[in-house]
Amino acid sequence: MNSSLGDLDATQNDYEYNITSDSYVYEDGIILSDLGWNIWISISLIIYCIGFVGNGKVIWILGFHMKRNSFSIYVLNLAVADCGVIIMTVLTQISEIQNPFNFRAYFILNLLSFVFISVDRCVSVLFPIWHQCHRPPKLSLIVCAVTWVLPLVYFVLELAVLFQDHFLLFQLIFNGLISYPLMVISSLILLVKIFFKQHQQKRKRVLTVTLLALMCFIVFQYNMMADIFLAIIYSTHPWFQHIFILALVSDICIAVNSSINPILYFLAGRNKDDQSRVSIKLALHRVFRNEEDTKENEMQPDKTSL
Repeated sequence: MNSSLGDLDATQNDYEYNITSDSYVYEDGIILSDLGWNIWISISLIIYCIGFVGNGKVIWILGFHMKRNSFSIYVLNLAVADCGVIIMTVLTQISEIQNPFNFRAYFILNLLSFVFISVDRCVSVLFPIWHQCHRPPKLSLIVCAVTWVLPLVYFVLELAVLFQDHFLLFQLIFNGLISYPLMVISSLILLVKIFFKQHQQKRKRVLTVTLLALMCFIVFQYNMMADIFLAIIYSTHPWFQHIFILALVSDICIAVNSSINPILYFLAGRNKDDQSRVSIKLALHRVFRNEEDTKENEMQPDKTSL
């Protein structure tokens, strides 16, 4: 099976198509019917199509039709990363392209984008005065540039055979020790700030969408972490051959994780009293306009208290 994780050496299960039974028979004895395979592929492609259209709209609106701020730059970068993940995984599933770096680059970009977004939001609520007054104006652009450079650095190291065939271990260490703890801590901080701090109510819309995006990423990332761990076991213990179903679930998690953010932006931008249909452009405008409009209002109570 061609796993979307890009762990082609460790997770790929060779399969043969049985014409008499219309099924795919894998080397570990697991049989997937032709109907089941087509259903899985169809569900994945539908989710990816929805995600591609949604992220494409986010890129178009934030990139060309709205004034960008520090947070929208991160969101724009994340949307580009999600589109990259979607395109690479769809091409891999359709054409069986065995080029793992294409996926790895966008996967690392997606992961780093979430880490930086979570850290930025926590800094904005914990140190609002510094975030608005003393934060370097080009910091968001610099951080986004770093998220693009790091995958290229990894690629160079892989070409130099320093990281060759170690992407699974890299994912497990980076996710388990750095990105996952940071996002869990950030989610808890945002949760407390949203529901227990009244002066954050003016920014509740943007903080809520950030919290929901982080929680979705953590949930779906947990399944991928389990898949990575089992893939490492599988690569060293051939007797452990029951990761195929988990790999399929992991592929669906990747699809949902790369596609759900535009839906969250849309839901966060809606008002309860909206009677007519709300466009995603209006929803994004509400979210990020709220972020800009509350800067001075949020800082004023802290200044007076000082």
